[in-house]
Amino acid sequence: MQPTNVGGRSVQPDNSSNGHGLVPAADEVISSGWKFRSLIEIAAHPPLPPGLVRTNGSALIYREIPTMISGPPEACKTFVAMIAAVEVMRDDGDVVWIDTDGSGPGDLLERLRGFGLPDQVIDAQFHYEAPDCALDRNELARMLEPCCPQLIVWDTWGSALALFGLEDSTPGVEAFRRRCMGIIPGASEILTEHVVKDPEQRGGWAFGSQRKKGVVLSHISLEAIEQPSREHAGKVKVFASKDRPGWHKRHGPSHYVGTLEIDPTNGSTTWDLTLGNHDAGSPADVPGFRPTALMERVSRFIETSGSAQSQKQITDAVTGKRPWVISAVSMLVSEGFLEVEQGPRGAKLHRSKSAFRNDED
Repeated sequence: MQPTNVGGRSVQPDNSSNGHGLVPAADEVISSGWKFRSLIEIAAHPPLPPGLVRTNGSALIYREIPTMISGPPEACKTFVAMIAAVEVMRDDGDVVWIDTDGSGPGDLLERLRGFGLPDQVIDAQFHYEAPDCALDRNELARMLEPCCPQLIVWDTWGSALALFGLEDSTPGVEAFRRRCMGIIPGASEILTEHVVKDPEQRGGWAFGSQRKKGVVLSHISLEAIEQPSREHAGKVKVFASKDRPGWHKRHGPSHYVGTLEIDPTNGSTTWDLTLGNHDAGSPADVPGFRPTALMERVSRFIETSGSAQSQKQITDAVTGKRPWVISAVSMLVSEGFLEVEQGPRGAKLHRSKSAFRNDED
């Protein structure tokens, strides 16, 4: 059959059974941007163990892959990203820091100096930008390539989406990935993100689209035990909410990894990562431990309330983290200080049988 000209392109009739399709002529290649490659060549190396935010032979953040760090306010998200940046610069690498959340250069410079980095190192290896406009992928590449960064930090992801005019949705996150991520081969990428306000709705997710967790290969969640300050060291609990490379030893349904202590009080900021198999997120996870102070608060509340109380009423009224308060209620019931009765619509109501006092326990 003779080739046919369609729209300026030489095609020949399809010889398949339907006889109606047109396919490109054998001597013509139509560029689509797709190219099949050897999986052996492009994926020759298995995922390496974490290599950043390291102490005592252990580390938290993977190199060369995208990682999300999420947590509520003052859970040290930026601090952890800065520790990774400090380690990269101490290894003579360069860092690009894209501040879309308005953290400000002054705070970053003070913290970098607190980590003991000389100004000449910061000036040469830390590349800071607080952008006020969006760039396309080619423009971003022209900005990033001269820096040769080993680490790129987006602080924060949600505000970066807004900068680029993208919705915090699956299509928006996918558009951001294709436009802004993976530009520098081999560079580590950290994207910090907030979490929803209600801990009950939070789980292992960050704020916004669930696609964020799908785009990254590692998701580190943080929960503050004590916020570090100029006068006091701080500590956060660390959870590996997603671990595609699989090197983290995760424990329990929360995927607890360990704790990170940050001490900025002695003129030089230090950190200590402790990995362990114990998640202190609930007293039920601590064999033999009884939250006696909370047990007394619960007991006093129910004694003075004048009526049986549901678990929600108790957790709303008693000061303390909800999982710990729930455990305190459970222990008061099991030890005979509270009794449970059936309420409307199947609710379990708690009534005082005898007073619990911490100093008498």
